[in-house]
Amino acid sequence: RIKRELLLREDCNVVVVNWIGGAGPPYPQAVANTRLVGAMTARLAAQLIEVGGVQPHRIHAIGHSLGAHTCGYLGYHLRTSYKYKLGRIT
Repeated sequence: RIKRELLLREDCNVVVVNWIGGAGPPYPQAVANTRLVGAMTARLAAQLIEVGGVQPHRIHAIGHSLGAHTCGYLGYHLRTSYKYKLGRIT
């Protein structure tokens, strides 16, 4: 639903990370998976920046619950591993 609203209201591109296979029970494993998914998403974002010309300050990562934690790890890994800073995490 958020994707649809963003596309209706903004001139933007949306990347949806479907990590349903790692987000399910047991909860402690899902929590641990947020770090891996964040790191993998950071790698994708770095490629979009380096190859696709995306400006890092224009990236807005949106997540809910464990997805928000995943976005935090995305920002952390993008900054520490690739030296880029996200524009916003919500």
